[in-house]
Amino acid sequence: MEAIKADKSTDAANNQLMNYFGVKVRPHKPPALYFLNPHVNDFQRRYVTEVRRCSEMERKLRWVSGELPEPPPPPKPSPRVLTPREINILEERIDYIESEIQEITKNAQNLKTDYLALIELKILIEKTQTFFQDHSAHRKISASVQIYNNEGAIGHLGFIAGVVATPRVPSFERMLWRISHGNIFFKQAQIDEPLKDPVTVLEQTENHRRLVLTNIARDISTWMVAVRKEKAIYHTLNMFSMDIVKKCLIAECWVPRQDLHILQNALDNGVVSHLSR
Repeated sequence: MEAIKADKSTDAANNQLMNYFGVKVRPHKPPALYFLNPHVNDFQRRYVTEVRRCSEMERKLRWVSGELPEPPPPPKPSPRVLTPREINILEERIDYIESEIQEITKNAQNLKTDYLALIELKILIEKTQTFFQDHSAHRKISASVQIYNNEGAIGHLGFIAGVVATPRVPSFERMLWRISHGNIFFKQAQIDEPLKDPVTVLEQTENHRRLVLTNIARDISTWMVAVRKEKAIYHTLNMFSMDIVKKCLIAECWVPRQDLHILQNALDNGVVSHLSR
């Protein structure tokens, strides 16, 4: 192991670490970095915005993974570190995928709700029709009878119709009885056929949602690794110290001697790739 102190340009540091994380370093002897700015608050570090951005992409990918019908396949072996431009494109794609899945799910839920509401209204009209027919048959008798309250005024009759789940009917009837102080005639009719979801439109919506998730499942694990690598780069950059003019990052670490050439090549290639942009 050898102690290394490196001064990096703030512009090229990202590319240098990107090259270093992209190569195969000995897993049993990783570089040991020193925290050169422990006095700085986590929210005051230079790359806190980038870390939050990666955390937000990671959160969205976890949510999409939870929506998959089956666990996603494992990531590709040793996926490379993405460039800043590729990360921007990936972020836009993740945002679009999240919005699309949320919109499809919301539309499917609205279709189910509207369909059930229409079915309930249809059954309600059919069931209440028999009640009104009974009322019409006894209309003459009812018209000849006057209902008086305690003061002798004529009472007012009204009706309420609706659909209630069967287990809630007794409690609903008791509530109406208490509200009306016992002046209520309660009649109910069972719905013979169970309410089911529509077949055509909902099936098409679910098939489209399943197709979108299936296409995403092939790459979501690789995207997750790429985002976590990007997040690790900015976490590492936050451990560095800034010079007085804030144009250079200072890093100190222990590196295995046999990996020194890997680190040096990563630093050189990072500068070259930055200058060629």
